[in-house]
Amino acid sequence: MLRPLLTSTVFALSRALAPQRRALTNAAKNQRRQASRMPESEPGLIWATGTGEPISCKAAVAFGVDDLRPTDIVVAAPKAGEVRLKVVANALCHTDIYTLEGSDPEGLFPSILGHEAGAIVESVGEGVTSVKPGDKVIPCYTPQCREADCIFCASPKTNLCPKIRGTQGQGTMPDGTTRFKAADGTPLAHFMGCSTFAEYTVVSEISCAKISDDADLETVCMLGCGVATGWGAAWKTANVEEGASVAVFGCGAVGLAVIQAAKIRGARRIFAIDVNDDKKAVAEEFGATDFLNPTDEDTPIQQRLVAETQWGVDYTFDCTGNVEVMRAALEAAHRGWGVSVVIGVAAAGKEIATRPFQLVTGRTWKGTAFGGFKSRDEVPPLVDQVLNGELPIDAYVTHRLSGVENTLGAVDALHGGDCLRAVVSSGMFANLAAKASKGVVGARVKSWSLYGWSLKPWLIPLAGIAGWVLLLLASAHALQAPRVRQRTCLKATQTNDEPATRKAVAAVAGIGVAETAYLTYSKLTGVQGLCASGCGSVLEGPYAQLPGGVPLAAVGLLAYAAVLFLALGDVDKTRKPLVALTSAMAAASVCLVGLLLFWLNQTCVLCFGSATLCFTNAWLLRSEKGSRTPFIAATVLAALVQFSTVAGNVALKEARMIVQPAVAAETTTPKQLFSPPPVKTATTPKAAALAKHLSAKGARMYGAYWCSHCFDQKSAFGSKAVEDIDYVECAADGVDSQRAKCDRRGVKGYPTWDIGGELYPGEKSLDELAELSGFKG
Repeated sequence: MLRPLLTSTVFALSRALAPQRRALTNAAKNQRRQASRMPESEPGLIWATGTGEPISCKAAVAFGVDDLRPTDIVVAAPKAGEVRLKVVANALCHTDIYTLEGSDPEGLFPSILGHEAGAIVESVGEGVTSVKPGDKVIPCYTPQCREADCIFCASPKTNLCPKIRGTQGQGTMPDGTTRFKAADGTPLAHFMGCSTFAEYTVVSEISCAKISDDADLETVCMLGCGVATGWGAAWKTANVEEGASVAVFGCGAVGLAVIQAAKIRGARRIFAIDVNDDKKAVAEEFGATDFLNPTDEDTPIQQRLVAETQWGVDYTFDCTGNVEVMRAALEAAHRGWGVSVVIGVAAAGKEIATRPFQLVTGRTWKGTAFGGFKSRDEVPPLVDQVLNGELPIDAYVTHRLSGVENTLGAVDALHGGDCLRAVVSSGMFANLAAKASKGVVGARVKSWSLYGWSLKPWLIPLAGIAGWVLLLLASAHALQAPRVRQRTCLKATQTNDEPATRKAVAAVAGIGVAETAYLTYSKLTGVQGLCASGCGSVLEGPYAQLPGGVPLAAVGLLAYAAVLFLALGDVDKTRKPLVALTSAMAAASVCLVGLLLFWLNQTCVLCFGSATLCFTNAWLLRSEKGSRTPFIAATVLAALVQFSTVAGNVALKEARMIVQPAVAAETTTPKQLFSPPPVKTATTPKAAALAKHLSAKGARMYGAYWCSHCFDQKSAFGSKAVEDIDYVECAADGVDSQRAKCDRRGVKGYPTWDIGGELYPGEKSLDELAELSGFKG
């Protein structure tokens, strides 16, 4: 009896997998043909064929002052010592704006701007040995030739390698020519040796910093200029030491990087100076101890700083490019040993001035380019530190856009005043693909680009609806066919056994009834003990209920119950409504999964499991093969998926995994604000003492009203002690929301504890919190 069953199963699987086997065989043949010339890397890239063909692509071309337009360009193949790159992500820097506005004395038009990017090597020219196709790199405007006769590369005192500086300033490659042309043949100038406002670019090998293959290019791209410059200014140029005082003029991304670096070095007092009072909160998040607005002062800002510190500040940094601010920064430096570092680039023709007495009395005036970092040697270790969590940089990204045609939108964002870094991703769904792999989609991404077409996120589930409408029509057509067909295989005649199909459908629907009943109960009672990863905002948030407070899961419960009822009913009378209902549920599942992934930014495994059930039933009812084995196998598989989901969630719950935050409320104006449920547990003396200790230490707990783990964490302290906890609401639609603060602090999930300046994600026991905070009570 077992042998015929196994034979039938193998035969069914063989027939089902035949097309896939043929496709895989053909793909393997093609892969072997291409292996000698196409490296393995990310999908969606156009790779060089080795024949040096030009590549046509999109670029944001600066045709003149404030004239930035998306344009079709042609990128030539790399010549000797050159590398052609596929630009994956580009962060907008104020230097790009400075040139676009016509303030750069070396600014050329028409040109392709951009110099802060993450890219992948597409092809290399003759003699290139340090990188190969497929490598991830950060193109750097400060090259490093590493040649033995280069005194600049050999010296630890500087990073100003002059190897290609002459031609770089002229907007060309080292041979004096350009690799860019507009569609009409007009040559386009290079910019800072990078020109990353394009889908492809060509740079010198000595400008490529090869980084880890694990790096997220949409984050580490900022190490091509701004963030790295701020860090290096504090660590290398000024060499801030522990216990020093620091003043930073200008709280943009570079200024905040200086503040962050000074805090890491253990600076005792950090002054943040900016004319925008809105920068106060973000500066304090990065480590500033004081915030001053020069426009609010009755005396010059340098006098106020000297008065605050008696003799001046040990280290001052200008991050504005304003020559008057540069003078103020110098004159605020400490008498006898104060160091003032100029980071900002001044407009063409501007000069700095001060009284010589300021220098005679011991102050030092210094400048820095790229923070003094040697690009090819020192940028890769910075990336490694970011990957290891030693240098958090996610909070710098405040805006995300996709497609080089949206570069002008990034420019507008940078002018808006609330933007630190706007990251523009290149190519079809580049930003979405990179972030979806981590379960994180930038909240500010309002559209994506598909070969120049603008796509809204809601079009994805809409496309799913259209696909399943077609499936429904096909199902209706199939209903007209006879339900009994003769098939001859393995010398046996098989006929369709619809009762077997109905039993399988009923079994799968029964699993769905149990799951949706649990979800409905959880939503109505607030008791959620199984869903620990991603389900938090879906199940506990306001998105999981219909008007009137009806749980969305209740609709699924009714639908599964209807399928179960129909599957057990009369075959002839219920066949059409059953096919229609299961097809509609499959379509709804596509919408749900699309909304979760692309709009709510969630990975609710229970919801995905429910979608699996819907697809299983739709497939079962469309199948006309006679063997019971596929039906039984499908039922068992669906059950395994569901039970594995539940078991996995229990394990995650026990491991105190954190819940990823939702971003849906960030993209719309909430109509209603929500409060976390009240804590009703009793407070023990130890919990009360620990809560007061954490408060005195300045510890904070970041969470969301819908997060069950946050509720559990609060319950551990009890109703009285929880009032002493400094709790920060991160949900945008929560009461007293401080979402921006959470983003700037780099909070990735809830709950997250900030103790002594370090972030500790996940729910913690009281003993763990006592150990982390040094509580001895």
